[in-house]
Amino acid sequence: MRFSCKHRFRLALLVAVAALAVTAGRAAESTRAPGPLRPHPTNPRYFTDGTRGPDGSPRAVYLAGSHVWQNFQDTGHRLESGTEPPPVFDYPAFLDLLQRHGHNFTRLWRWEMPKWTERDTASKMTEYSRPHPWARTGPGLAYDGQPKFDLTRFDDAYFARLRSRVQLAGERGIYVAVMLFELWGVTHVKNAWEFHPFAAANNVNGIEADENADGSGLEFHTLRDTATSRQVRSLQEAYVRRVIATLNECDNVLYEIGNEGGTYTLAWQEHMVDVIHRAEAAQPKQHPAGITWMFHRDSERVAHGDNASLLRCRADWISPGNDRVQDFDRNPPVEFPGRLIIADTDHLGWRSPRDHGWFWKQFCRGQHTLYLEWSYTSPTVGAASREGMGQVVRRSRKVNLAAMQPSATVASTTFALAAPGREYLIYQPAAGAFSVDLTPSTATFSAAWFIPATGESRPGADVSGGARREFTPPHSGPVVLHLKAKS
Repeated sequence: MRFSCKHRFRLALLVAVAALAVTAGRAAESTRAPGPLRPHPTNPRYFTDGTRGPDGSPRAVYLAGSHVWQNFQDTGHRLESGTEPPPVFDYPAFLDLLQRHGHNFTRLWRWEMPKWTERDTASKMTEYSRPHPWARTGPGLAYDGQPKFDLTRFDDAYFARLRSRVQLAGERGIYVAVMLFELWGVTHVKNAWEFHPFAAANNVNGIEADENADGSGLEFHTLRDTATSRQVRSLQEAYVRRVIATLNECDNVLYEIGNEGGTYTLAWQEHMVDVIHRAEAAQPKQHPAGITWMFHRDSERVAHGDNASLLRCRADWISPGNDRVQDFDRNPPVEFPGRLIIADTDHLGWRSPRDHGWFWKQFCRGQHTLYLEWSYTSPTVGAASREGMGQVVRRSRKVNLAAMQPSATVASTTFALAAPGREYLIYQPAAGAFSVDLTPSTATFSAAWFIPATGESRPGADVSGGARREFTPPHSGPVVLHLKAKS
């Protein structure tokens, strides 16, 4: 039997959902995401949503979930090639996958180019994406063979889709990072500018953002004091304000300026953060805005970037990559880096396998997580990752997260969250006994074990504080220990 692109994609995703569903008793209940999110007033590693914990203090919110290139605009990015129109994504089935695994976070992707050719794959796949923010009215055809864009007119269907997808996620308790611009393509794809809406051949307004005519269009994501740049920036800001008007009443929104541009975009991205903050200052709700990993660009060579500029930037949250200074992937820093961190496998090696333990390590270092789904051909790819994210989200709601800080010394495993003398969460990534420093309090602590590989919880024996105590896990593999002082 033959399936269309649409049906092949839908079938593959539904198979993955069915095969990887957790049991009904552990499935997340449908609950609307409260908010909007803001940095926690006493523990800015986390957000708070306006609700209060059992002790009356602001509740800390921990975010973790999957995302995929096709989940907002329909696109064949690394999935199908040579197909126009691109395959239609089954968004409700994707939300089913997130909800069944207990995720509370995703990332809605934005593609600026309606067509491009992958240069990082041997097949040189041709990709398409739609819809786009601006109406395709013509007269005349753009480089992709479709009507030219009118950059002064918005496509209402684009914003209706955006609002619907954010709202549907919110109804399931899922927060959404809304990507406003897609910096990767212009920075990395050789023929991206040929198809870009802000190339003169593709719009009816005569606007050419590639001011030096080198065919790259890097100027589109920069601040330049020229008449053309000011005109382009005015249109960009109008688009951002339209997104804000579309989504302001939604509680479950975070904004991301763009994905993996060059470090040359930093001043422009910070400007867009300021645009969001100014536009929302007069709105009923304010939402956090973030900047993600940037590369250095040297002529035609895209080299490694660094996180230093991210750590200094004007953003409410950041998503780092791998650099030569700090290993946010395998050994995240214990010290608070000054910005709320979302560790996204898109920037940390998206093809690298991630087991349950990777997410527990990130959790014990105070980093939120996103997992880039890149293969639907096998329902087992990413199974441990999906389950691991649900585990840490559920556990974050069982501890007083707002009072806890990462520690590399309180436990011999080096991975722990601690409210000294009151509560501890320890991850043991290997087999064998380990010790925990309970000297800050002589209280008696209840103990509970959790086995990530099986999802099994086991009670432990009470233990007295006042000294460093040794613990022998009830399992030969990685385990989690939760200690809490009794009243």
